[in-house]
Parts: sequence; structure tokens; C-alpha cells
Amino acid sequence: MLTQLILYSTSDCHLCDDALAILTPVCRELELEVLEVEICTNEALEQKYETRIPVLAIQQNELDWPFSTTEIRNFIMQNSLLQKN
Repeated sequence: MLTQLILYSTSDCHLCDDALAILTPVCRELELEVLEVEICTNEALEQKYETRIPVLAIQQNELDWPFSTTEIRNFIMQNSLLQKN
């Protein structure tokens, strides 16, 4: 079952750009899609994430920056984003 992978970020955030650069090849390899969510368009999201972004989320589980390729893979596997064959 494929679940949504979300990256909470904002424009003009170099850390968000770095996170996306690390995340994109992993998602391409695993055939997953990432939804980038702009926190500045939602007051509740801005309050929750403004000092934490970028934050990677799968359902209610979150991975705060900094994260590596290995940590992203582990996060995906721990949260059952990929079906096991």
C-alpha cells in the first residue's frame, strides 16, 4: 500500500532545497512520489513547522532535518511505505 510522502518546506529555504536534493533520488529509485507542502500558506502548519523545516512525514510520523539518504530509507521502511513482496 503506497502512502503519501510529504516534505514540509517553504520557499527561499536552503535547507529545504538540500533536503529535496537528497530525497529526490531515493524517491525516484523507490518509485515514490513526494508532495511538497508550503507551510507559509497555512497558519497552523507555519506555527508547527517554522523552526523545524524541512520535515519529512509519512502519515503522523515525522523525520526532522538533518537527515541522510540512509535515514530516509529507514524512515520509509519503518513506516511501511513500500509493499513487501
